Amino acid sequence: MKNVIELEPEFLVFLLEGSRAFVNPKELLEDISAEDAVREVSGVNHTIARIIAHLQYWQTWFYEGATATLLPYPEKNDHSFPQVNAEEWEEVRSDFLATLDKIKGLCSDSALLERSFSQGTNIAGGHSERSVAMTLLYTVALHNAHHYGQIITLRQMMGKWPPQAGSMTW
Repeated sequence: MKNVIELEPEFLVFLLEGSRAFVNPKELLEDISAEDAVREVSGVNHTIARIIAHLQYWQTWFYEGATATLLPYPEKNDHSFPQVNAEEWEEVRSDFLATLDKIKGLCSDSALLERSFSQGTNIAGGHSERSVAMTLLYTVALHNAHHYGQIITLRQMMGKWPPQAGSMTW
């Protein structure tokens, strides 16, 4: 089966780091206080802290799948949105950014990016014929971007946009 999508490793790093139209994740999160991270906004299911904990859960799953063992795709997503209290915020943010850096590091491992699925199994989306790492890396980039948009909206609702580092406001 021919790859449906092929992204250059440099483009994946661009998507993961953020630039121009993509918000940089470190800048998105660096000035969020613990109080704001756990603040519940009316009509919204998750706090910023829970979203980042969710991203950390999936980044770890994707990283382990790309570098070690591709775990079975979870049947439910309940456990990937853990409660986070204000005292845990700095660690959650730090762990998320550290794992993101490890994931960006995978983008320069050409042998890893070319390794195909050996288990004959599918992950979400049925990508069994493509590179494990490439599939997981672009899935991380797209999944993170989706949730970064949620965080931007939450920040706007709290009157905390743009971040101190600046960003597009339109």
